[in-house]
Amino acid sequence: VASSLSWKTFDLVVKVSKCIDFSNFVRLEDDVVVVWCRNTHKDQVVYKNVHYVVTVTDEIKNKLEKTENDTHLSVVLIGVDSVSRLNMIRSLPYTYNYLQQNDWIEFKGYNKIGDNTFPNIMGILTGMNVS
Repeated sequence: VASSLSWKTFDLVVKVSKCIDFSNFVRLEDDVVVVWCRNTHKDQVVYKNVHYVVTVTDEIKNKLEKTENDTHLSVVLIGVDSVSRLNMIRSLPYTYNYLQQNDWIEFKGYNKIGDNTFPNIMGILTGMNVS
């Protein structure tokens, strides 16, 4: 699944590519993939989900080379209950601007899968729901 590069048309232009069967690994070319796992004996779908792919691009490699020192990469996940992305932009403008100015990755198009932080963070980390 490939979407428009512009955030203004992010959900308007979606291109779905041909399905690729694989058993060990596959090189991912797009930011979002739909994964279907089938039982080969019965040809039944046993798992289906959408995953966001974070790829280390040349731009990211260049940023890392510029900041090469004793600092190591770190990952911070922020999970906020009951606040949509647009509501965060409206109600937490300083926080949102800080995240934007520091090149944090924003999951545009991500929807909640549960009623509190835990199921939503687990969805991001594992691609599965709590049940």
